[in-house]
Amino acid sequence: MAGTFKQSSSALCSFVTRNKDLILSALLAIAFLLLGYTTLHLLHTFAEKAANEWTKYLKYSDLNNENISIKNLNEANFQKYIDTLPNTTKEEQWKLKQQLKDIENRAKTHLGVVKAFYVYNYQSIAIATFSSVIVAISLFFISKKGWDNNSNNNKPLFTLFFLSLITAILTGVSPSIFRHESNINDNRRAYLAYIALDDRLRSYIATKQFAIINSATLNGDSSKTQTSKITKITNIKDVIHHVDGELASLNNIYIGFDEKKIPNYTQVLKKIPQSQ
Repeated sequence: MAGTFKQSSSALCSFVTRNKDLILSALLAIAFLLLGYTTLHLLHTFAEKAANEWTKYLKYSDLNNENISIKNLNEANFQKYIDTLPNTTKEEQWKLKQQLKDIENRAKTHLGVVKAFYVYNYQSIAIATFSSVIVAISLFFISKKGWDNNSNNNKPLFTLFFLSLITAILTGVSPSIFRHESNINDNRRAYLAYIALDDRLRSYIATKQFAIINSATLNGDSSKTQTSKITKITNIKDVIHHVDGELASLNNIYIGFDEKKIPNYTQVLKKIPQSQ
């Protein structure tokens, strides 16, 4: 029994000695993946905390506690303000409240998309930067002894270079493929448009006048500064129809992708000289 155990231990030691670089490479790959997952989680937590801090005072932000308290106070008096609108029916008042609720829900949706894509963009840029640094450092040590020598005799270093290079490429192209910046800007503009419409509709309830803003360019040149002509309407039917029109024109969720940004590595591989 003791002899069998000794033989097994000897065989195991011999296997580890012969495949030392392979085992180290496997352990390094596992450590790299665990570190990457941990870093990704920490970056997500940090970016989400920053996004919540920046948006907590915005209108209809879920974290805007002051806004929630004001909203609760206004709900108690809201019907009283609507009742002061002249020549209105209960159905028209109901429709007005439904439009405000629709604007609120859409604004919340666009703000949520902005925050989500900010977090994704922050993670991608940070991971791509860290990975690029590791690629540069490992490439420096590889170049000191030569590529062929390192790939044969220093597999852990080669593994680190390979894993960090793949990570840098994937996270580097992610913002352009998933259009992080475009999705952030488009949803930010949509959110601000809904907030402006919400403010004008509430101003109508308070002042009995709804402002229609018609933008026009100077001399028909879109590159020039835009001017705005304001028209005011008072009839609730006209207000409801106009708000419906603005809601229809704004009705979109801006989440786009660009598959054309995926690198075409097939063309790159074709240019690599084939060994004879």
